[in-house]
Amino acid sequence: MKKLLHKAGRVFKDRRGISYIKAAVIVMAFAMLASVVMFYVNTMALIRYTRNNIEIVLDSFLVKNSIAIYDSIKQGNSDTVRRELVESTDFDTMFANQFGACVVEGDSIVKYEEGGGTKETYRITMPEVSLTDSNLKLKADYVIRIPVTFAGVTLFTLDTPITVESNYVAKFE
Repeated sequence: MKKLLHKAGRVFKDRRGISYIKAAVIVMAFAMLASVVMFYVNTMALIRYTRNNIEIVLDSFLVKNSIAIYDSIKQGNSDTVRRELVESTDFDTMFANQFGACVVEGDSIVKYEEGGGTKETYRITMPEVSLTDSNLKLKADYVIRIPVTFAGVTLFTLDTPITVESNYVAKFE
């Protein structure tokens, strides 16, 4: 590694014409690497942000309805009450309210660029919420779509399926 850095230093110090091409190639390689790392960090931050918002909605549903669900478990009709609660809840509105600065378009929540622009920052499908087992456990499946752009042109859309689980554990069981 030390030899490589020493050799790169000689390329930058050399005043002959051919060394300018080598220096430009090295700078471009570092710029491309930095661009890929920044895109990865931005993508992971968006995924973490959407995951946290979905988890907040699921947790709030479980906390609000936990008493009714546990009462139904004690009475013996737990599955029907839980399924009715999940099916009757308008999760789409809850998700749309959680993503305040976003716009609901059809079956997706869309975040546009700041300042009233028309370019998408990301798009997530409305999460499909389901019960996973006999406990108070919800699962939400959705896809986040992040457009990959270069020079102002969208090259392709990166689709990442995500599953978020939330459960409510009774303290005294």
